[in-house]
Amino acid sequence: MRDDKLDQDRANHVPDPSDQMASADFVRANLGWMMRVALRYLQDPALAEDAVQSAFTKIFAKSNQFKGQVRIQAWMRRIVINEALMILRKRKSLKEDNSIDLLLPQFDGWQHRLETTGAND
Repeated sequence: MRDDKLDQDRANHVPDPSDQMASADFVRANLGWMMRVALRYLQDPALAEDAVQSAFTKIFAKSNQFKGQVRIQAWMRRIVINEALMILRKRKSLKEDNSIDLLLPQFDGWQHRLETTGAND
């Protein structure tokens, strides 16, 4: 019973990042549910890992800004979701940026423009 209380305390308090042992315990205690949240949005384990890693970085960096007005997990969930949404925005932006390549003219090895629509035979 005491171990459950200790695990809950580790999960509900952001430790000082310089305390490596406490930080590792904190990450282990929260990693599972944070990955599940990120996966719901991203549908890709590698991208979800990126989102969670960024979220942990922000959580440790901004822990002094946590006011305790909501449960810490709610605050952390919002950070994970925001990180996942940022990844989705970047991916969408990259797809949109690449779409312009389809509109650009094509050239052969001699720098002659290739006709892409209905070349005359």
